[in-house]
Amino acid sequence: MSADTIIQIVSGFAPDVDGMGDYSRRLAIELWRQRQIRSHIVVYRRPVSSGTTPLEDSYSISYPKSATAEGCLQHVFELIASGNPPPVLLHWGPYAYTSNGLPLPFTSMLKQLSEKVRLHTLFHETWAHGWPWRRAFWTRRNQREAARRILACSHASLTSSEFFHRMLDRLQAGNAPITTVKIFSNIGEIHDPKPLSARTRRLVVFGQETTREGLYRNHAEKLQAVVRNLRLERILDVGSGESARIPSQLGAIPVERAGFMSESSLSALLADSVAGVLQYRPEVWEKSGVLAAYQAHGVVPILAPRGRDSFRPFPDMPFVLIEDVSRPRHSLDETTLQAIADRSHDYYRNVVSVVQAARRIASSICSE
Repeated sequence: MSADTIIQIVSGFAPDVDGMGDYSRRLAIELWRQRQIRSHIVVYRRPVSSGTTPLEDSYSISYPKSATAEGCLQHVFELIASGNPPPVLLHWGPYAYTSNGLPLPFTSMLKQLSEKVRLHTLFHETWAHGWPWRRAFWTRRNQREAARRILACSHASLTSSEFFHRMLDRLQAGNAPITTVKIFSNIGEIHDPKPLSARTRRLVVFGQETTREGLYRNHAEKLQAVVRNLRLERILDVGSGESARIPSQLGAIPVERAGFMSESSLSALLADSVAGVLQYRPEVWEKSGVLAAYQAHGVVPILAPRGRDSFRPFPDMPFVLIEDVSRPRHSLDETTLQAIADRSHDYYRNVVSVVQAARRIASSICSE
């Protein structure tokens, strides 16, 4: 491989829905545009979905013979067999390379890999938390030890939120640099969003099926108040799954089902909507690709907290909490709504966007 190449390792890739794969693809395109750095993307699992795999001049892709730690290691070794090995960027999550949430065995191959290449790790997630009756409680120790080992063998690490940054820094006692790179929108971004007054008076509910279910279950009354206070006329539910737990109506307004949408169709939809809402852990808001998609398209991004023990609102937040836009008789004028949308979009463009992420990642990986 040439000197202007990096290897990215991801769990999956299109046509499968895979957040890490989508992230790596958009990152690869931007690294090429900015620095003429070409990515070779090693995809751990072959796609199982029908459809085409998108290809660009900025990257190439390949698959190990088997979706195992040994298969992945052997495949990367074959790629770097001749010439100076390029740096490797591993996209990590505790459930990415395992089906049981116990990733520790996978890390043994990373130690071997780090002896041959400069390994950099982007922690999209760290380790799970849960009560004793949840699987996350019993997998946490394994996942935490896996993170510790990965930190130890990584030349440098990156992560998706300040909350995760602090967790990882305590785990490795500050022995290696850790950079925060917030998650950008995987469905694209627009540079000059049109004003809210020129958009359809629509609220978008976008995300995974379980998070959408939780939003309707826990915040139904507040959602109705949001629709009323923002003078919205439609609610559109976007995402895979046909769960019976997703209501057909909230108050007097039907909940329309859009199902799965292509990236371009969803981008166009958000660019013509007033607000978007999601239920999420507010202390790690920076790692939400859905929130980033709302910000990237100039809508009013509304976060419905899923637990708030460690979160404190801060000045100029690039989103609003659902409780602040659902108060009784708290109608928000158009100037206020537009100011919220502008603030969140400006923040996205200047801090979060794929342009900003590629700059940070390139600086970390290509600094030597």
